Amino acid sequence: PSTDSLSARLMGRHWPHYHQEHLVYFNPGNLERVLAQAGFNLLRVAPVAKRLNIDYLAASVARYPVPVLSSVLAACARVVPRPLRRLNLRVLSGDVLAVARITP
Repeated sequence: PSTDSLSARLMGRHWPHYHQEHLVYFNPGNLERVLAQAGFNLLRVAPVAKRLNIDYLAASVARYPVPVLSSVLAACARVVPRPLRRLNLRVLSGDVLAVARITP
């Protein structure tokens, strides 16, 4: 996850990626520095869309609560028919893909 992502900026300290499983947080600038120190050249950083469904999202924000979003998703999980809750939606949650190569 990127701390420079739109979702991180909008949600602030309530961003769902802030939890103890993530030991290090990156943004394009510090990722480039760390890779350079390890002998890599950062070629590209791009947002990655995940395919997630309402049931997954509701369970995730139940475990890591996010003001307003947790309530909205819990309500959706109660009222949206099960087949629709299982449809995968394209979600930009702040994850990024970084492509790097070893510096020659």
